[in-house]
Amino acid sequence: MEKEGSTLPEPAESLFAGIRELEEKDRELDFQKRERERKEFDWQEYLRENGDDASASYYLPPEEREDFRWENMLPGETSLQDYLLFQLGCLQLDAREQEIGEYLIGNLDSHGYLRASTEQIAQDLKIEPKLVEKILQLIQGFEPSGVGARNLQECLLIQLQQKNLSDPALFKIVQHHLEELAQGKYGKVAAALKLPVGRVQELADLLKELNPKPGSTYSSGDRIRYIVPDVIIERVADDFVILVNDSLVPHLTINKTYSTILKNKDHYAYDQATRIFVENKMNQALWLIRSIEQRRMTIYRVTEALLQKQLAFFRQGIMYLRPLTIKEVADAIGMHESTVSRAVSHKYVQTPHGLFEFKFFFSTGFHTTRGESTSAESIKQLIVELLKNESPAKPYSDQKLTELLREKGVLIARRTVSKYREELGILSASQRRRY
Repeated sequence: MEKEGSTLPEPAESLFAGIRELEEKDRELDFQKRERERKEFDWQEYLRENGDDASASYYLPPEEREDFRWENMLPGETSLQDYLLFQLGCLQLDAREQEIGEYLIGNLDSHGYLRASTEQIAQDLKIEPKLVEKILQLIQGFEPSGVGARNLQECLLIQLQQKNLSDPALFKIVQHHLEELAQGKYGKVAAALKLPVGRVQELADLLKELNPKPGSTYSSGDRIRYIVPDVIIERVADDFVILVNDSLVPHLTINKTYSTILKNKDHYAYDQATRIFVENKMNQALWLIRSIEQRRMTIYRVTEALLQKQLAFFRQGIMYLRPLTIKEVADAIGMHESTVSRAVSHKYVQTPHGLFEFKFFFSTGFHTTRGESTSAESIKQLIVELLKNESPAKPYSDQKLTELLREKGVLIARRTVSKYREELGILSASQRRRY
């Protein structure tokens, strides 16, 4: 047995030398073959030109990096439960009363209503129901006004008491006539209370100032999500400029270890398996970058087609929106409908007339007496304009609106007018009437 550090016998040394020479030739042949086959992308050339930055298109300018500093982040919002527990802690309660108060607050929903009965809570805590009622009355005196109520009537009554609105008619309306009031049946409520209809409407206006969901003004624990436009269309003089918003797309870069391997001209610095593995991964990364750029260009081309086909809207507003289908846009840019549909799904565009979802521009249409077409959205806007000029004492019925629209050349059915009015959140004529 050879001692450590001794040389191999001459025959063995010659044998190993021959093996090493064959291995080196195989490595060189493999490398040459790999270099000939590697036609997809020259990473050494790319890295010489671009360094380690793999996506200049998605680079965030230095002046915009300030937006992402930790000190610019908003602090967490106070939840309804946190605010109520703070108020509870300000009271001089014993340990048992504190426990009951915390249990009650924990059973309030996001609107501030108590959804569990006091009997059930008393059973859970193994105490007398009257003690639960006592602590609940304390919580009902907290801010926001109306919190801790068990139903809408109780919520409104609490607020009336705290605002010192002591008109008995108000309490009777809340206790017995809320549903009729919501339906606009002021005459029926007036007859039941033996009051003039105008007075009932005044009382209804007072009730509208109350908050039926007192807890909704506080955070539910979920962060508010704001809509960020994917595309911005700005008007410059008499022309329009399209900007694809890339500010939220991450800045993609190449791993420095991988780039070092690919930039190294010494073929023997790294074994071929390593180089091939890295090249495969880099080609996958390039495919991802190209896919992102292709998506960006698709959104741009769709927006460009929308701008051309809805130019009257961008110049003059919603009333000039014309009917448009996804197929028309797809044909205009030479793409399949499904591709266009996927590209604009759940995406938004900022225009000179406001922020709209892309699907807003794809609207059904109606014929006019002039043989033209008008979109559903423009008809809705026309309905809003007509209602601005109606008499409060004699508001337009849906049939009257239908007739007025036909006078303006829009051929539409009354049921469609009713549907659009409801979609706009506009009450019926009887509910809009002022006495």
